[in-house]
Amino acid sequence: MSNWLVAVDDSSFSQWAFSVALGLLDPNVDQLYILTVALHLSKNSREEYIKSHLEAQEKASKEILKKYYFIATGKLPIKPHVLMGWSTHLGDSICSAIDHHRITHVVLGRRSLGAITRYNVGSSVRYVLDLSLIHI
Repeated sequence: MSNWLVAVDDSSFSQWAFSVALGLLDPNVDQLYILTVALHLSKNSREEYIKSHLEAQEKASKEILKKYYFIATGKLPIKPHVLMGWSTHLGDSICSAIDHHRITHVVLGRRSLGAITRYNVGSSVRYVLDLSLIHI
């Protein structure tokens, strides 16, 4: 039995990663974990802005999880596990889920970031590859 993790957001890259995971896992024995991460703002932001941002992030994250949950339950004989994380760093959340749920395989897409933002923020895939000992 393998535990598969797919980190999703609202991008087309997530749809691709999710489809790949569904095609690779064995639905008769494997478990599927669907993770989305709502990103925290810095502590320097104004309190009322943080509150409205967190509420919007939570609502959007729950909608993303519902979407992928219903796709998975329509295609698999198993019920997937849905995970919602809150973090300032996506890679940390993915690595934490890998450790906590004993994930054996991870399928990641990419975030829709521009080249400059990606350079400044860094690659979550590279981060997970560097810190994880599992198949990515």
